[in-house]
Amino acid sequence: MSSDVHTASVDHAFFLPLDGLAAASPHALACREFPDDAFIRLGIQRVLENEHGITHRAEDLRREQRTHQAAKVCAMKGLVLPALVQVAKRASQHSLKFIRWLRRSLRDQLTEHAALPLLRTLYASS
Repeated sequence: MSSDVHTASVDHAFFLPLDGLAAASPHALACREFPDDAFIRLGIQRVLENEHGITHRAEDLRREQRTHQAAKVCAMKGLVLPALVQVAKRASQHSLKFIRWLRRSLRDQLTEHAALPLLRTLYASS
């Protein structure tokens, strides 16, 4: 019986497919407002949410509270908080737990199978 367990490291799974991609694309331009490392973190976070169902619920609640507070301040001033601000997450803002988990996973060259339970445990302790 063979094992089909995917054993690619986090580095291999997320960064190696990007090697040469920017150089090969004539339309790839650097974005000073959104640096590459923030873009990669966002991509990893989206994969975790969409493919693995891992979300940081405590951070999501804090974000909702900040948005609600901003809407109240706007209402007091007779303004309306823009819809985009109400629904969008700041793409460059990640929790410290997420960043530490990502750094550790890359440093230790953990497989996706080994790294995900660590993140679930971190998020559960919030």
